Amino acid sequence: MLSANLPEDLMTEIMARLPVKSLLRFKCVAKSWHALITDPSFINKHLEQSYTISKNRCFKLMFQSNPYTPPSISMLSNREEPRLVQDFELPFSEKDLNLRWISVCGQCDGIFSLRLYLYRSSRSNDDEQRRLILWNPATKEVKVVPASQHQSKIKGAFDAVFGFGFDPITKDYKIVGFPNRPQEEQEQSAAVEVYNLSMNSWRTIDVVAPSFEFFSSSYMNRSYLNGAHHWLANDDYNIDKLIVSFEYSKEVFGIIELPPEANLSRFSNVLSIVDGSLAIFANYFSYALNEHHVEIWVMNEYGIESSWTKKFKIGSLTAIENILGFWGDNEILVECAGKLILYNPWNQQGRKFQIHFGTTMSLMMMVDYVESLLPLGARKEPEHPSDSRIGFGFDPITKDYKVVRLLNWPWEEEEDEDEEEEEILVEVHNLSTNSWRTMGVDIPNYVLSCPSWSSCLNGFITG
Repeated sequence: MLSANLPEDLMTEIMARLPVKSLLRFKCVAKSWHALITDPSFINKHLEQSYTISKNRCFKLMFQSNPYTPPSISMLSNREEPRLVQDFELPFSEKDLNLRWISVCGQCDGIFSLRLYLYRSSRSNDDEQRRLILWNPATKEVKVVPASQHQSKIKGAFDAVFGFGFDPITKDYKIVGFPNRPQEEQEQSAAVEVYNLSMNSWRTIDVVAPSFEFFSSSYMNRSYLNGAHHWLANDDYNIDKLIVSFEYSKEVFGIIELPPEANLSRFSNVLSIVDGSLAIFANYFSYALNEHHVEIWVMNEYGIESSWTKKFKIGSLTAIENILGFWGDNEILVECAGKLILYNPWNQQGRKFQIHFGTTMSLMMMVDYVESLLPLGARKEPEHPSDSRIGFGFDPITKDYKVVRLLNWPWEEEEDEDEEEEEILVEVHNLSTNSWRTMGVDIPNYVLSCPSWSSCLNGFITG
């Protein structure tokens, strides 16, 4: 019992609605509280509650970078009037290195994937270093992602493209990385790589890197939805725009065509999520015609290109420099003539944003934020050897030796009919790459029922 006066189930429901900051303090109250707050099922329950609460009390994270001052990260609330909730400490601290720039590669379930641009005393680009990290703002946990084999060969600040998201099949968080528009001379570094948080390692996957130009210098060019990451890109001839997707479970790329009627400029367009749907803010301007307007298109049915619908057209504001996204239900936050403006597309009215962020010579990004207790450590090993099965064999197709491991194996001696059975996870270690990866495959019945599980697993490796 967590409390002498409250039933344990009720106490769990109450604690699942508390902010992360309070729960982190409560871990020190009692061993039972620590066990509950760190339990994966409670962490998932708390995340579900956070999403429910965020619908009524929406928080935003504002990332601001400019060439002259250190970056800043602030949390805002749009419940009633705009309000600054807090400024976060920068998720970086290393002697003799300074943080110049932050690029957001993606965010999912309260975890952010950030690319940090660092420099020493001199600000020359030759002295610049880049780090990829995972960051949970609520718990303040930071995980430095190890550099991969191919990323070190990619030169230039914006010559690599990254995405971050959740694989709903393997229940793992992943980062995908590949070169921005690989050329023939970059063939050796044109590999597509996937990082698994559970294994803390990269692996190369057998897919071709997209040969498009990605707007990797822009913050607002990517969105995670339906188990896939999405980027805005130019086609091979820099004429048409399109959306490139990467599905984390199948680990394949796809293409979504934009509505042909949408007028998009080369830059300053925004790919976003609006009410659970993919959306594009098409920022069009023509100096020759002295015309400038913004169109908001929403894909009502995911993946159905004919379902693109134009929701609004903003034409009354001049000099729109940056579109930051929706604010509440009825307004859009834009940067206009060096000032932040809240614009209502329904009545075509704008009002001044009351929060000031200092210098206007900044690159700003605003993203939705939900608190999370999710840890950034690798998946825990089974507490008992009977919870896993291991096999070893040779793959004649890839000419590689592999170890296969099945986690959450049913332990018949302590089988509880009332306890929900965990999904068996399949992990494979490749000797050639010295790394593990999680497989999104079903376990054949002959493996589950095989009396000699080691021989069956050896066959499963090559089968």
